[in-house]
Amino acid sequence: MPLGLGASLSKASIVTPGVVTDNLVMKHMYPAGAVQPISDGAVYCDGSTYVDCGTGIGTALGDNYAGDLTVSMWFKANATTGVGLFQSGNESHNNREFSLRLNSDTIEFGLNNIGWQRTVAFTDTSNWHHVTAVLDNGSESTSLLYLDGVSVGSVAGGSSFPTASNLDFNGDDTHIGRFYNSEFNGYICNVGMWTRILTQAEIKSIMWKQYADLTTSEKTNLVSWWNLDSSETASDGKVITYDNHYGGSASSVGSELLTNGDFATGDLTGWTTFTAGDGVEASYVNGGARIYSPSGGNTGIRQAILTTGKLYDITYTIIENNGGSLAFEDETTDTITSTVGTHTIKNHFVDSDSNFIIKRNSGATDIIVGDISVKEVQGNWGVLS
Repeated sequence: MPLGLGASLSKASIVTPGVVTDNLVMKHMYPAGAVQPISDGAVYCDGSTYVDCGTGIGTALGDNYAGDLTVSMWFKANATTGVGLFQSGNESHNNREFSLRLNSDTIEFGLNNIGWQRTVAFTDTSNWHHVTAVLDNGSESTSLLYLDGVSVGSVAGGSSFPTASNLDFNGDDTHIGRFYNSEFNGYICNVGMWTRILTQAEIKSIMWKQYADLTTSEKTNLVSWWNLDSSETASDGKVITYDNHYGGSASSVGSELLTNGDFATGDLTGWTTFTAGDGVEASYVNGGARIYSPSGGNTGIRQAILTTGKLYDITYTIIENNGGSLAFEDETTDTITSTVGTHTIKNHFVDSDSNFIIKRNSGATDIIVGDISVKEVQGNWGVLS
Protein backbone atom coordinates (compact mmCIF):
# COMPACT_ATOMS: atom_id res chain seq x y z
CA MET A 1 0.00 0.00 0.00
CA PRO A 2 1.96 3.03 -1.21
CA LEU A 3 2.04 6.52 0.22
CA GLY A 4 2.23 9.46 -2.11
CA LEU A 5 0.72 10.66 -5.34
CA GLY A 6 0.86 7.91 -7.92
CA ALA A 7 0.19 7.88 -11.62
CA SER A 8 -3.57 7.77 -11.07
CA LEU A 9 -3.53 10.69 -8.62
CA SER A 10 -2.04 14.13 -9.03
CA LYS A 11 -2.15 17.47 -7.29
CA ALA A 12 -4.33 18.69 -10.13
CA SER A 13 -7.05 16.43 -8.71
CA ILE A 14 -7.52 18.98 -5.91
CA VAL A 15 -8.59 22.25 -7.50
CA THR A 16 -9.30 25.46 -5.59
CA PRO A 17 -12.91 26.58 -5.98
CA GLY A 18 -13.72 30.06 -7.15
CA VAL A 19 -16.28 31.31 -4.61
CA VAL A 20 -17.51 29.19 -1.71
CA THR A 21 -21.12 30.10 -0.96
CA ASP A 22 -22.47 29.38 2.50
CA ASN A 23 -24.50 30.97 5.28
CA LEU A 24 -21.57 32.98 6.64
CA VAL A 25 -21.72 36.74 6.36
CA MET A 26 -18.21 36.79 4.93
CA LYS A 27 -17.68 34.79 1.76
CA HIS A 28 -14.35 33.11 1.20
CA MET A 29 -12.75 33.92 -2.14
CA TYR A 30 -9.97 31.69 -3.45
CA PRO A 31 -7.91 32.17 -6.65
CA ALA A 32 -10.18 30.96 -9.42
CA GLY A 33 -8.67 28.23 -11.54
CA ALA A 34 -5.55 27.82 -9.39
CA VAL A 35 -4.30 24.48 -8.18
CA GLN A 36 -4.07 24.65 -4.40
CA PRO A 37 -1.00 22.81 -3.01
CA ILE A 38 -3.08 21.02 -0.41
CA SER A 39 -0.88 17.96 -0.11
CA ASP A 40 2.35 16.54 -1.42
CA GLY A 41 0.90 13.05 -1.18
CA ALA A 42 -1.88 10.86 0.18
CA VAL A 43 -2.32 7.45 1.72
CA TYR A 44 -3.91 4.96 -0.65
CA CYS A 45 -6.15 2.32 0.92
CA ASP A 46 -7.21 -0.57 -1.28
CA GLY A 47 -10.23 -1.80 0.67
CA SER A 48 -8.23 -4.05 2.97
CA THR A 49 -5.65 -1.68 4.46
CA TYR A 50 -5.74 1.29 6.84
CA VAL A 51 -3.57 3.39 9.18
CA ASP A 52 -3.49 2.22 12.79
CA CYS A 53 -2.59 5.18 15.04
CA GLY A 54 -2.55 3.16 18.25
CA THR A 55 -4.18 3.69 21.62
CA GLY A 56 -2.53 6.94 22.67
CA ILE A 57 -5.44 9.18 21.67
CA GLY A 58 -8.06 6.94 23.25
CA THR A 59 -6.08 6.76 26.48
CA ALA A 60 -5.71 10.55 26.56
CA LEU A 61 -9.45 11.08 25.98
CA GLY A 62 -10.31 8.50 28.63
CA ASP A 63 -13.72 7.24 29.67
CA ASN A 64 -16.84 9.32 30.29
CA TYR A 65 -15.49 11.86 27.83
CA ALA A 66 -17.25 15.21 28.37
CA GLY A 67 -15.20 17.36 25.97
CA ASP A 68 -15.70 18.38 22.36
CA LEU A 69 -14.08 16.82 19.28
CA THR A 70 -13.48 17.78 15.66
CA VAL A 71 -12.04 15.54 12.95
CA SER A 72 -11.36 16.70 9.40
CA MET A 73 -9.78 15.19 6.28
CA TRP A 74 -9.56 15.19 2.51
CA PHE A 75 -10.59 12.00 0.73
CA LYS A 76 -11.21 10.62 -2.74
CA ALA A 77 -13.35 7.50 -2.66
CA ASN A 78 -13.36 4.58 -5.07
CA ALA A 79 -16.44 3.13 -3.32
CA THR A 80 -19.25 4.68 -1.26
CA THR A 81 -20.64 1.68 0.57
CA GLY A 82 -19.20 -0.18 3.54
CA VAL A 83 -15.91 1.74 3.86
CA GLY A 84 -14.52 3.54 6.89
CA LEU A 85 -12.88 6.96 6.93
CA PHE A 86 -11.99 7.42 10.60
CA GLN A 87 -12.65 5.89 13.98
CA SER A 88 -11.50 6.59 17.50
CA GLY A 89 -12.76 3.97 19.91
CA ASN A 90 -13.60 0.31 19.56
CA GLU A 91 -16.77 -0.28 17.57
CA SER A 92 -16.98 -3.88 18.71
CA HIS A 93 -17.65 -2.65 22.26
CA ASN A 94 -20.82 -0.66 22.88
CA ASN A 95 -20.48 3.04 23.72
CA ARG A 96 -16.97 3.39 22.34
CA GLU A 97 -16.60 5.45 19.19
CA PHE A 98 -16.37 8.62 17.20
CA SER A 99 -16.53 7.67 13.54
CA LEU A 100 -16.83 8.72 9.93
CA ARG A 101 -17.72 6.24 7.21
CA LEU A 102 -19.25 5.87 3.75
CA ASN A 103 -22.17 3.46 3.90
CA SER A 104 -25.01 2.80 1.45
CA ASP A 105 -24.14 5.91 -0.59
CA THR A 106 -24.11 8.20 2.42
CA ILE A 107 -21.50 9.86 4.62
CA GLU A 108 -22.22 8.93 8.22
CA PHE A 109 -20.88 10.77 11.27
CA GLY A 110 -21.46 8.39 14.17
CA LEU A 111 -21.21 8.50 17.96
CA ASN A 112 -21.64 5.89 20.66
CA ASN A 113 -21.35 2.77 18.54
CA ILE A 114 -23.32 4.60 15.81
CA GLY A 115 -26.24 4.88 18.23
CA TRP A 116 -26.38 8.47 16.97
CA GLN A 117 -25.72 9.51 13.38
CA ARG A 118 -25.81 12.59 11.20
CA THR A 119 -25.84 11.59 7.53
CA VAL A 120 -25.86 13.02 4.02
CA ALA A 121 -26.24 11.35 0.62
CA PHE A 122 -22.91 10.85 -1.20
CA THR A 123 -22.06 8.94 -4.39
CA ASP A 124 -19.06 10.75 -5.92
CA THR A 125 -16.11 8.54 -6.81
CA SER A 126 -14.48 11.00 -9.21
CA ASN A 127 -13.45 13.99 -7.10
CA TRP A 128 -11.67 14.97 -3.91
CA HIS A 129 -13.83 16.17 -1.01
CA HIS A 130 -13.17 17.62 2.43
CA VAL A 131 -15.23 16.28 5.33
CA THR A 132 -15.39 17.46 8.94
CA ALA A 133 -17.29 16.01 11.90
CA VAL A 134 -17.86 18.17 14.99
CA LEU A 135 -19.00 16.85 18.37
CA ASP A 136 -20.42 19.57 20.59
CA ASN A 137 -20.71 17.42 23.68
CA GLY A 138 -24.16 17.92 25.18
CA SER A 139 -25.70 19.54 22.08
CA GLU A 140 -27.13 17.49 19.25
CA SER A 141 -28.16 20.52 17.18
CA THR A 142 -24.58 21.85 16.99
CA SER A 143 -22.86 18.48 16.51
CA LEU A 144 -22.43 18.93 12.79
CA LEU A 145 -21.17 17.36 9.58
CA TYR A 146 -19.47 19.55 6.99
CA LEU A 147 -18.81 18.59 3.38
CA ASP A 148 -16.46 20.88 1.46
CA GLY A 149 -16.90 23.52 4.15
CA VAL A 150 -20.71 23.52 4.12
CA SER A 151 -22.87 22.19 6.97
CA VAL A 152 -24.87 19.25 5.58
CA GLY A 153 -26.97 16.29 6.60
CA SER A 154 -29.63 15.46 9.11
CA VAL A 155 -29.88 13.29 12.20
CA ALA A 156 -30.81 9.73 11.33
CA GLY A 157 -34.15 8.50 12.55
CA GLY A 158 -34.01 6.60 15.82
CA SER A 159 -30.68 8.15 16.82
CA SER A 160 -30.08 8.89 20.48
CA PHE A 161 -27.54 11.61 21.21
CA PRO A 162 -24.99 10.34 23.76
CA THR A 163 -24.09 11.77 27.13
CA ALA A 164 -20.52 11.84 28.42
CA SER A 165 -21.10 8.54 30.23
CA ASN A 166 -21.63 6.91 26.83
CA LEU A 167 -18.28 7.97 25.39
CA ASP A 168 -15.56 5.63 26.67
CA PHE A 169 -12.32 5.79 24.67
CA ASN A 170 -9.72 4.66 27.18
CA GLY A 171 -7.33 2.06 25.74
CA ASP A 172 -9.05 1.94 22.36
CA ASP A 173 -7.50 2.49 18.94
CA THR A 174 -7.66 5.35 16.48
CA HIS A 175 -7.84 4.27 12.84
CA ILE A 176 -7.62 6.29 9.62
CA GLY A 177 -9.32 4.62 6.69
CA ARG A 178 -11.26 2.12 8.76
CA PHE A 179 -14.58 1.64 10.57
CA TYR A 180 -14.75 -1.53 12.66
CA ASN A 181 -13.54 -4.10 10.09
CA SER A 182 -14.46 -2.10 6.96
CA GLU A 183 -11.46 -0.47 5.30
CA PHE A 184 -11.50 2.53 2.99
CA ASN A 185 -11.01 2.23 -0.76
CA GLY A 186 -9.38 5.38 -2.10
CA TYR A 187 -7.07 8.20 -1.01
CA ILE A 188 -6.89 10.17 2.24
CA CYS A 189 -4.68 13.07 3.31
CA ASN A 190 -4.46 15.97 5.78
CA VAL A 191 -6.30 14.35 8.68
CA GLY A 192 -6.64 16.51 11.80
CA MET A 193 -8.18 15.92 15.23
CA TRP A 194 -8.95 18.58 17.85
CA THR A 195 -10.44 18.44 21.36
CA ARG A 196 -12.57 21.50 20.62
CA ILE A 197 -15.23 22.73 18.22
CA LEU A 198 -13.94 24.16 14.97
CA THR A 199 -16.12 26.93 13.60
CA GLN A 200 -17.20 26.92 9.99
CA ALA A 201 -14.79 29.76 9.27
CA GLU A 202 -11.92 27.71 10.72
CA ILE A 203 -12.94 24.65 8.74
CA LYS A 204 -12.98 26.66 5.52
CA SER A 205 -9.51 27.96 6.37
CA ILE A 206 -7.82 24.68 7.34
CA MET A 207 -9.32 22.94 4.29
CA TRP A 208 -6.64 24.53 2.13
CA LYS A 209 -3.68 23.93 4.41
CA GLN A 210 -1.09 21.36 5.28
CA TYR A 211 0.16 21.26 8.84
CA ALA A 212 2.95 23.77 8.22
CA ASP A 213 0.39 26.36 7.06
CA LEU A 214 -1.85 26.21 10.15
CA THR A 215 -1.95 29.34 12.30
CA THR A 216 -1.26 29.28 16.03
CA SER A 217 -4.97 29.64 16.79
CA GLU A 218 -5.81 26.80 14.39
CA LYS A 219 -3.45 24.56 16.35
CA THR A 220 -5.25 25.28 19.64
CA ASN A 221 -6.25 21.94 21.20
CA LEU A 222 -4.96 20.09 18.15
CA VAL A 223 -4.36 16.48 19.18
CA SER A 224 -2.72 15.20 15.99
CA TRP A 225 -2.37 16.01 12.32
CA TRP A 226 -1.32 13.53 9.67
CA ASN A 227 -0.37 14.94 6.26
CA LEU A 228 -0.01 11.32 5.09
CA ASP A 229 2.42 12.43 2.42
CA SER A 230 5.46 10.34 3.38
CA SER A 231 6.39 7.08 5.08
CA GLU A 232 9.31 5.09 6.45
CA THR A 233 9.88 1.36 6.89
CA ALA A 234 10.72 0.08 10.38
CA SER A 235 13.10 -2.81 11.10
CA ASP A 236 10.20 -5.29 11.21
CA GLY A 237 8.99 -4.22 7.76
CA LYS A 238 6.07 -2.13 9.04
CA VAL A 239 5.38 1.04 7.05
CA ILE A 240 5.17 4.05 9.38
CA THR A 241 3.65 7.48 8.76
CA TYR A 242 4.29 10.26 11.26
CA ASP A 243 2.19 12.72 13.25
CA ASN A 244 3.04 16.17 11.87
CA HIS A 245 1.91 17.89 15.08
CA TYR A 246 4.97 16.28 16.70
CA GLY A 247 7.40 17.22 13.96
CA GLY A 248 6.22 14.84 11.27
CA SER A 249 9.39 12.76 11.19
CA ALA A 250 11.30 10.10 13.05
CA SER A 251 13.64 12.84 14.33
CA SER A 252 10.85 14.01 16.67
CA VAL A 253 11.95 11.92 19.61
CA GLY A 254 11.97 11.91 23.38
CA SER A 255 14.86 11.67 25.81
CA GLU A 256 17.49 8.94 25.91
CA LEU A 257 16.15 5.70 27.42
CA LEU A 258 19.36 3.71 27.78
CA THR A 259 21.68 3.83 30.76
CA ASN A 260 25.33 3.96 29.71
CA GLY A 261 24.55 3.46 26.04
CA ASP A 262 27.83 5.18 25.18
CA PHE A 263 29.75 2.98 27.66
CA ALA A 264 31.28 6.13 29.15
CA THR A 265 31.76 4.29 32.46
CA GLY A 266 34.38 2.05 30.85
CA ASP A 267 32.32 -1.05 31.60
CA LEU A 268 28.85 -2.53 31.06
CA THR A 269 27.13 -0.68 33.92
CA GLY A 270 23.38 -0.61 33.29
CA TRP A 271 23.47 -3.59 30.94
CA THR A 272 22.53 -7.23 31.60
CA THR A 273 24.54 -9.84 29.73
CA PHE A 274 23.34 -13.29 28.66
CA THR A 275 24.88 -16.35 27.02
CA ALA A 276 23.99 -19.80 25.76
CA GLY A 277 26.10 -22.61 24.32
CA ASP A 278 29.64 -21.47 23.55
CA GLY A 279 28.63 -17.79 23.57
CA VAL A 280 31.08 -15.71 25.61
CA GLU A 281 29.72 -13.20 28.11
CA ALA A 282 29.83 -9.69 26.63
CA SER A 283 32.62 -7.47 27.91
CA TYR A 284 33.79 -3.87 27.58
CA VAL A 285 36.42 -3.59 24.84
CA ASN A 286 37.69 -0.57 22.91
CA GLY A 287 34.81 1.78 23.83
CA GLY A 288 31.93 -0.66 23.44
CA ALA A 289 30.49 -4.08 24.14
CA ARG A 290 32.19 -7.05 22.52
CA ILE A 291 29.64 -9.62 21.29
CA TYR A 292 31.70 -12.77 20.82
CA SER A 293 30.69 -16.32 19.96
CA PRO A 294 33.37 -18.72 18.59
CA SER A 295 30.95 -20.99 16.75
CA GLY A 296 27.42 -19.64 17.06
CA GLY A 297 26.33 -19.85 20.70
CA ASN A 298 24.01 -17.08 21.74
CA THR A 299 25.37 -13.98 23.49
CA GLY A 300 24.28 -10.39 23.89
CA ILE A 301 23.30 -7.47 26.10
CA ARG A 302 19.93 -6.05 27.15
CA GLN A 303 18.11 -3.35 29.12
CA ALA A 304 14.44 -3.35 30.16
CA ILE A 305 13.38 0.01 28.69
CA LEU A 306 10.81 -0.62 25.93
CA THR A 307 7.00 -0.51 25.82
CA THR A 308 4.90 -2.75 23.60
CA GLY A 309 3.38 -0.90 20.65
CA LYS A 310 5.83 2.03 20.71
CA LEU A 311 8.14 3.16 17.92
CA TYR A 312 11.81 3.81 18.65
CA ASP A 313 14.62 5.66 16.93
CA ILE A 314 17.79 3.59 17.44
CA THR A 315 21.35 4.48 16.52
CA TYR A 316 24.47 2.42 17.12
CA THR A 317 28.07 2.29 15.98
CA ILE A 318 29.90 -0.85 14.89
CA ILE A 319 33.42 -0.15 16.16
CA GLU A 320 34.96 -3.42 14.96
CA ASN A 321 33.64 -6.33 12.95
CA ASN A 322 35.90 -9.37 13.01
CA GLY A 323 33.19 -11.67 11.68
CA GLY A 324 29.45 -12.24 11.78
CA SER A 325 26.48 -9.93 12.24
CA LEU A 326 24.22 -8.60 15.00
CA ALA A 327 20.45 -8.54 15.51
CA PHE A 328 17.79 -6.86 17.60
CA GLU A 329 15.40 -9.27 19.24
CA ASP A 330 11.76 -8.31 19.36
CA GLU A 331 8.97 -10.83 18.83
CA THR A 332 11.29 -12.07 16.10
CA THR A 333 15.02 -11.64 15.47
CA ASP A 334 15.68 -8.68 13.17
CA THR A 335 19.11 -8.67 11.51
CA ILE A 336 20.74 -5.23 11.61
CA THR A 337 23.45 -3.65 9.49
CA SER A 338 26.77 -4.73 11.00
CA THR A 339 29.39 -3.01 8.87
CA VAL A 340 31.81 -0.66 10.62
CA GLY A 341 30.21 2.76 11.05
CA THR A 342 27.17 4.43 12.58
CA HIS A 343 23.67 3.21 11.65
CA THR A 344 20.09 4.30 12.39
CA ILE A 345 16.93 2.22 12.28
CA LYS A 346 13.32 2.49 13.44
CA ASN A 347 12.05 -0.33 15.63
CA HIS A 348 8.32 -0.93 16.06
CA PHE A 349 8.37 -2.87 19.33
CA VAL A 350 5.66 -5.53 19.59
CA ASP A 351 7.10 -8.04 22.07
CA SER A 352 5.30 -8.71 25.34
CA ASP A 353 8.34 -7.94 27.50
CA SER A 354 10.29 -4.69 27.82
CA ASN A 355 13.81 -5.77 26.85
CA PHE A 356 15.90 -3.94 24.31
CA ILE A 357 18.21 -6.74 23.14
CA ILE A 358 21.24 -6.60 20.88
CA LYS A 359 22.91 -9.96 20.23
CA ARG A 360 24.79 -12.12 17.79
CA ASN A 361 22.64 -12.91 14.77
CA SER A 362 23.84 -16.39 13.78
CA GLY A 363 27.06 -18.34 13.47
CA ALA A 364 30.48 -17.33 14.71
CA THR A 365 30.50 -13.65 15.67
CA ASP A 366 33.07 -11.18 16.97
CA ILE A 367 31.79 -7.59 16.91
CA ILE A 368 32.28 -4.55 19.12
CA VAL A 369 29.25 -2.22 19.24
CA GLY A 370 29.13 1.16 20.99
CA ASP A 371 27.37 4.55 21.16
CA ILE A 372 23.94 2.89 21.34
CA SER A 373 20.97 5.24 21.63
CA VAL A 374 17.26 4.44 22.00
CA LYS A 375 14.62 7.20 21.95
CA GLU A 376 10.86 6.98 21.60
CA VAL A 377 9.32 8.57 18.49
CA GLN A 378 6.77 11.14 19.64
CA GLY A 379 3.16 11.69 18.60
CA ASN A 380 0.40 9.44 17.36
CA TRP A 381 2.27 8.01 14.40
CA GLY A 382 0.51 5.36 12.35
CA VAL A 383 1.25 1.87 11.07
CA LEU A 384 -0.10 0.93 7.66
CA SER A 385 -1.90 -2.29 8.47
